Amino acid sequence: MKILHEDSSQITLNLVTILVYGIWFIQIFLDPIDVLSFLPISIFEPVGFLRVIPVSVRPLLINSFFLTGLKFATLISLAFVILNILRNPASILACILITIYQGIVCGFAGRIHHYDLVLLYSAYFLALFPITDEIVKRYKQQVIEVKKNLYGIPLVATLSAICFTYTFVGIYRIVHGDIEVFASDTITYWAIRNSYLELNPTWGFGRFLLEYPLFEKILKLGFVIITIFEVLAPICLFWRWFRYTFLSIMIPFHFLSWIFLNIMFWENLLLFVLFFDIEGIVNRVKSRGSHYSIN
Repeated sequence: MKILHEDSSQITLNLVTILVYGIWFIQIFLDPIDVLSFLPISIFEPVGFLRVIPVSVRPLLINSFFLTGLKFATLISLAFVILNILRNPASILACILITIYQGIVCGFAGRIHHYDLVLLYSAYFLALFPITDEIVKRYKQQVIEVKKNLYGIPLVATLSAICFTYTFVGIYRIVHGDIEVFASDTITYWAIRNSYLELNPTWGFGRFLLEYPLFEKILKLGFVIITIFEVLAPICLFWRWFRYTFLSIMIPFHFLSWIFLNIMFWENLLLFVLFFDIEGIVNRVKSRGSHYSIN
């Protein structure tokens, strides 16, 4: 059974690396992290490994100078990866800085967002696998023969992280919400709440659920269908037609979430590129290019 991306080349690996680190670059570039320095330290609870930092040192983490420097250093390291300048050490540095960056941001949010975890795992996979592969090949160059396509391993790991994140979200919703989360007005409540109570709602279309019950029924039914496909997401790794069906369900879902819930996971939408056979597309482009050059 063939897994998507297992036969990928270095070109595909480079394209996905640019995509993932490019998303991080855009996200951090647009994030005004320095405003966190105006918030009281009493509401700051570091997450992840930042929890080991002594309480007396934590004010330094939200110092305006430190936050600005962290953002600048992270953007520089990400730019080095995207431009393929010292990519291996730059990618490791970028992952460390991103982890610190997100640990501080999530320390004020009080939780870690699952879509940020997907991006973080993807960045680590794309950074660590190529480095470890080089170490193994150098250390055992005369001892073993590499039979696996090493370029495909980080890509399969990255796609797996995306799929299993959807699965865990769906399972968590079923286990903790039970059938009540689907039978009740939970999704309707959040749509109306985000339309009326958000400071700057993008659309505010959630309020139409009160005027048009048909929209509410469609939203509730879609909530059930989405959860089913979330749980089954890992099937996308090896079944092409399920993958296309998954995309036809999830892409509209993300746009409907934007319209009715004022929640837009634009990072996830960009990562959906990984659900396509990038290697096949690259090969077709190369073959067309060679055909035109011959003519």
